[in-house]
Amino acid sequence: MNRLKIEFNKLKAENRGGFIPFIVAGDPNLETTKDLILELAKQGASVIELGVPFSDPVADGVTIQASGERALRNRIGVKDILQIVADVRESGCEIPIILFGYFNPILQFGLEKFVEILRLLRELNRLSKLRQCSILPLLRQIFPNRTAKSD
Repeated sequence: MNRLKIEFNKLKAENRGGFIPFIVAGDPNLETTKDLILELAKQGASVIELGVPFSDPVADGVTIQASGERALRNRIGVKDILQIVADVRESGCEIPIILFGYFNPILQFGLEKFVEILRLLRELNRLSKLRQCSILPLLRQIFPNRTAKSD
């Protein structure tokens, strides 16, 4: 069972809601992003939504747009964000982390490379099984001959 299901089952068993904060990765910098995730987990967050900055976030509000712009000025990319997740896991923090954003940065980063990094993180026990990663079925439908297969 993945971290997200475990957390939601726990909340349901305790008959309570959860706290799911959203932060944009890389705003104001990567070290602060890591510190924020660790502190939010320590303070009782149930899940972290970690925003992937994007240059044209038309569906986001002004605050998230500004945060994403600051992160992009720091040249924060998908690889950096995946490294933050790995660093958080390496520190022993098991809070569920959801990458939240547009498909464009992942496409620009490279689908194969993205999936292979997810696979590596999973093998290092940093992520849940790839088949539980919601983006993979979509990637396989759009690019059936270009994405790595899960188990």
